[in-house]
Amino acid sequence: MMMFLQVSGLITLGACRCVAAPAAIYRSPLSVAVSPDGATLYVSDKTAGCVTILDAATGAQRGENSIGGEPHGLAVSADSKILYVTQRKANSIALIDVHQGTDVGRITVGSWPVALALAKHSKRLYCCNQGGDTVSVIDLTTGQRIREIAVVRAPAFAAISGEESHVVVSNSMPGGVGTDPDLAAEVSILDTGALRQIARVKLPPGSTMAGGVWIDPNGKWAYVVHILGRFDLPVTQLEEGWVHTSALSIIDLAAGVRLATVLLDSLTQGAADPWAVIGSADGRTLWISHRGTHEISTLNIGLIHELLAGSVPDEIAARKEGARDNIWVRIKNDKNQIEQLTKDLTALRLAGAIRRYYSGGKGPTGLALSPDGQRLYVANYYAGAVGVLDAN
Repeated sequence: MMMFLQVSGLITLGACRCVAAPAAIYRSPLSVAVSPDGATLYVSDKTAGCVTILDAATGAQRGENSIGGEPHGLAVSADSKILYVTQRKANSIALIDVHQGTDVGRITVGSWPVALALAKHSKRLYCCNQGGDTVSVIDLTTGQRIREIAVVRAPAFAAISGEESHVVVSNSMPGGVGTDPDLAAEVSILDTGALRQIARVKLPPGSTMAGGVWIDPNGKWAYVVHILGRFDLPVTQLEEGWVHTSALSIIDLAAGVRLATVLLDSLTQGAADPWAVIGSADGRTLWISHRGTHEISTLNIGLIHELLAGSVPDEIAARKEGARDNIWVRIKNDKNQIEQLTKDLTALRLAGAIRRYYSGGKGPTGLALSPDGQRLYVANYYAGAVGVLDAN
């Protein structure tokens, strides 16, 4: 497992020269993307209304492009020539020629586009339209929108499987009535051949604000971060983190079901506002940004899967919860105990499967990993800077 994240540098975004504004303009980096060769960073700046282009090695600013309508999500074409940028308030995607630094077009999509997933081989772009509850499908060979796929409610993030057969979409808000005791946000699974939603995977009751989603390289598991609201417990448990907890849910993509949900908080420390999740090339490590605590969590997700399958090392099995066996031993003996992880604030720490580190700034949101897996880039929204973390 990649164990230690250390801040090795900060790239502070300078005054935006491309937007008419006062000299002291706020900078709010929201998303960050890396070119396929790892040489260039692209950062969407929500407040300044532009995309900043940075040298990944030195942090030097190479240029900026004005983006109207509030830039959000980013995607870089496979040939590194075009940058796609969602324009939330303009209901469109901007196309930027990154070599010329010029705007080369717009693609109209649904209401409030916020996030993108690029299918490089099939040359399609999937856009989450948070205001319209749809995902727009764009054929990049023609630049035309070819389908609007209805999802559950307020899609926020999307990820595409390695073989490009499925797109997994996190719906940030539940779809239903507030009196339903099982009301929860859901994850949509889209079939890219049929271009339709083929499964809705419900998160645990009380789940909301479903955010970042990532699919492992083998296309077996999808991971989504979200908030788990405990409306059925008294407010007296607030200090223990039992009114709202931060969670990661594991989705079995082939079966279209939720395998497990683990809590990212601990008994004494919250992990507020999980925003994005990204994983390593071998699928054994996840990184999660926490906007509310200015931290990055790193999870040994490989170990977590082994524990869920009942393979519990002796040193973990020996750790008791008072006089009884710990949750991982109980799961080994009875798979029905997996659901108890939604109530267990000690499981990940007892297994030594989670660590938390400073993000290098305030309000970390978007994450990107260098192609060689050595650097983690963090858009620190309130710091006006990109944190550069050593992933090792």
